[in-house]
Amino acid sequence: MRTPTEDSPASAEDQTGSTEFLQSLLDLLSDDNPGIVSYAAKALRDHGEDSVVQALRQRLETCPTSCVTEIVATLDFLHSGTHQDLFDELLACPSPDVRATAIEKVGARLQIDSRPRILALLGAESEPRCRASLISLLGKMKSDLPPETLIPSLRDRDSRVRANALDLLGKLPSLVDDSLIEPLLDDASPRVRASAMRLLWPTRHEELWKRVQAELESDDLRRELSATYLLGHLPGPAEALQELTRRLEHSNVQIRLLASKGLLTIPGQIDVDSLVERYLAEEHTIVRQNLMAYCRRRQPVAAIQALKKLMSQGVLKPETRATAVRAMGDLVHARAIPTLVSTLKDSDPRVRSNAVEALSRCPGEGLMALLLPCLEDSNHRVRATAALAIWRLGGHHAVEVLLKMLESGNTASQTSAAFALGEIGSSEMVVPLSDLLHDLTSSVVTTEAQRLVQKSVMKALTKIRSA
Repeated sequence: MRTPTEDSPASAEDQTGSTEFLQSLLDLLSDDNPGIVSYAAKALRDHGEDSVVQALRQRLETCPTSCVTEIVATLDFLHSGTHQDLFDELLACPSPDVRATAIEKVGARLQIDSRPRILALLGAESEPRCRASLISLLGKMKSDLPPETLIPSLRDRDSRVRANALDLLGKLPSLVDDSLIEPLLDDASPRVRASAMRLLWPTRHEELWKRVQAELESDDLRRELSATYLLGHLPGPAEALQELTRRLEHSNVQIRLLASKGLLTIPGQIDVDSLVERYLAEEHTIVRQNLMAYCRRRQPVAAIQALKKLMSQGVLKPETRATAVRAMGDLVHARAIPTLVSTLKDSDPRVRSNAVEALSRCPGEGLMALLLPCLEDSNHRVRATAALAIWRLGGHHAVEVLLKMLESGNTASQTSAAFALGEIGSSEMVVPLSDLLHDLTSSVVTTEAQRLVQKSVMKALTKIRSA
């Protein structure tokens, strides 16, 4: 395998490799797996050829719903005309998913003078999701609409439209007549009721707090979801913090998501020890991130002490220790360094890898010296994580470790190295990555491990070329 310095950017071999890479992406665009289609669509943003745009438009007609957003985003990225041109083109599509995505993604960059056009579309659109998206778009334009313009939407048969109309009314500088809102306090939709309560809260908060409590105690999950959302967006009483804390242990992940996010906006403090224990028991990544964000903003030192105490007891399972180490990294605090250094010798590679990454995020001097021994770790993931961390700290020599891993022939090492090289993003890494991709594509890829290496290399090349 060649080294980066032997590369000639204009060589015929590189051009051939680039053509092969593009064809691989176009092939993946036709795959049956929605995740692969979305990946290919995003990667194609580096290729503005007419054939690519045509392939994206054709795939948009038949692609799974979950891929629409990525394909529209790529068409938007590659479009050479005005946003209005692409907006009009996509809104002519018969698919409601495509139209709604165009409104949400492309419409966000339209000028405020497009408001009459948006209002006309709102009056003509038959699909509820599209009507709801058009109302949200009007809100993003920050224009002063007469409140009466939204009266038909407040009476719309679809709850998304009614809720979005209420949210838009709350953004308008003009005063809104309470009589327009009051009927919606008894709406069949919990989200609509929640939006109506938020609008009327400043003048009727005592009465409405009783309504919120009733929604929280309801057996209807939708009502509890809307009320939990409200707790994080209202200047409610002290009991609001207690209600959010209780819902961190709810069986429904959406409730836990809303509760953890609400903690970031509501005043007051909660017991950090119990919050850390909740973090370690939580399986959802975003909930965990929200909990550590709360600790980082409000009580970082107390959170570090709580994590250290739990880890010193020696009873945590390896995966829980790895989660605790990641939490220390999320706190981004120098007080975490001594505990993180001690975990570099943990028996589990997940713990060691997370410790390396966490240390690289901590403020302080001499971190590179602490991480250098990890380049010789017995585990491929730890070595790759250490090389990436050291490179980010200025030790660019660590990339040699990744290149050796790439040449090793060991699929696990190659996968880890490819990921790290993609994160580094240096154009000098295109040659060794392209060589490995060529070797893989010119031979029969038979094992799942080899396919994983191929996918990792393609992702790395995409990341580097889009940097």
